Amino acid sequence: MAQSPGQYFVHVFTLFISSMAMTNMFRMFGNITPSLYIAQQVLTFILILMICYSGYLIPHPKMHPWLSWFYWINPFAYAFKGLFSNEMRNLRFDCSGTGSIPAGPGYDDPAYQTCTLPGSTPGADYVVGRSYLQRAYDINVDDQAIDVIAVFLFWILFTVINMAAMEWLDFTGGGYTHKVYKRGKAPKENTNESEKEAQLLVQQATDSMSKTLTLKGGCFMWKDVRYTVPVKGGDRLLLDDVEGWIKPGQMTALMGASGAGKTTLLDVLAKRKTMGTVSGTVTLNGKPLKIDFERITGYVEQ
Repeated sequence: MAQSPGQYFVHVFTLFISSMAMTNMFRMFGNITPSLYIAQQVLTFILILMICYSGYLIPHPKMHPWLSWFYWINPFAYAFKGLFSNEMRNLRFDCSGTGSIPAGPGYDDPAYQTCTLPGSTPGADYVVGRSYLQRAYDINVDDQAIDVIAVFLFWILFTVINMAAMEWLDFTGGGYTHKVYKRGKAPKENTNESEKEAQLLVQQATDSMSKTLTLKGGCFMWKDVRYTVPVKGGDRLLLDDVEGWIKPGQMTALMGASGAGKTTLLDVLAKRKTMGTVSGTVTLNGKPLKIDFERITGYVEQ
């Protein structure tokens, strides 16, 4: 890479805005298409075009005229031109030896040789980077600032389209299908009376179930629960002599400030911790937990 600080920071800045522009382009297609599947299919095709017509795999002078227009609306192309111009504008490529033609015994006079690289001049045993880029890739290094600004403008353009799409496009209203019913078979619209009838039926069913429902289960208790984890320089105590119980048919709330150890306590009681040391007494109906406790217990992490 080029060694000057200016070229280094231009290189980093160009990479940054290129990354931001491409990120916003992906988000743009996610916002303007109705599903992730469609966005992936469209982006796959466009990304292949962007890579092939960035000016590196196929130099601009050799592009097929039917698709060469894509080169001018491709953020990759402007980023590639900006990076190449920044890197190679002051380089000199040595062509001495076999890099010049004609070469071989008797062809030692540089005045009658020329370099094999594009952009060479007769009688010179080197090629300047800007001449090489101009002849090989049709890149004018004097347009470097324009290329970098173009990438930045693509970033702004994709951001504006994203904002507009999120503001006005809505693909969740009902999809692209419309249900058609036979005459007289369409469901009735919900009214206040029908909603009240449905709520009454639900309430009656709930009351009936609550009268006949018998609660079964056990009392889950824990006492003097301590949990320590190894840290650099010793052990750290996360739970210190914690005790409590849960009764069947009763909802128990575990409350505390952030970082108090609520999730840690639940993980310890559910035997989900794989490191550290756990001590204390945990019982179910007054009996120690069996080895199948984890398999018969449902635990939902927060």
